[in-house]
Amino acid sequence: MSKVSEKPAKVRGRTTLSQRLDKKLEKREKLAAKIARANARYTERDAKNKARREKDLGRAPQKLVVLDAELAADLRRHRYWFVRLYSKTITRASGVIKYVTRPRELELPENAEALIQDILDYRGGEQYLIKTYTLDRKKILNAPPGLWAIVQRHGGWRGRHRTISVTSPSAKVKQISYERFNDRQS
Repeated sequence: MSKVSEKPAKVRGRTTLSQRLDKKLEKREKLAAKIARANARYTERDAKNKARREKDLGRAPQKLVVLDAELAADLRRHRYWFVRLYSKTITRASGVIKYVTRPRELELPENAEALIQDILDYRGGEQYLIKTYTLDRKKILNAPPGLWAIVQRHGGWRGRHRTISVTSPSAKVKQISYERFNDRQS
């Protein structure tokens, strides 16, 4: 067995290559230290800014959620009178409220392969499919009760949606209420 020498490698004279290597390593170390200092300052500043933002906000976001729920409940409860007084768009100095009731809509399951197969098995079901065998939403929306029972069995739903949205001068449009109503024909 040979012994491994524990002596450091013999240093030769300083060549231009080794000088260039030393300079680049020193520069690299300086840049890495600068980046580390900047990251530390940024983290500290970010924590201070986050704490200041939380202090400025206080409980305003939670209070806004509660206020929106109360406003939506009040607008739902007195919808008839509000719509009668102001039509479906209520324009006030501090904001705009819109009542929107969309016509009958259809929601289908994400994976419709089993539904397509059942519709194909239904007598006359081909007319409710587009020839690429995707569902024709318009025709299924007005399907007879027998076919509609198949669609429901696969998780389909039809009915109306009502949304209430509010626009403030200092904020964008925000939807504060969303309701689904089952179709009475089903």
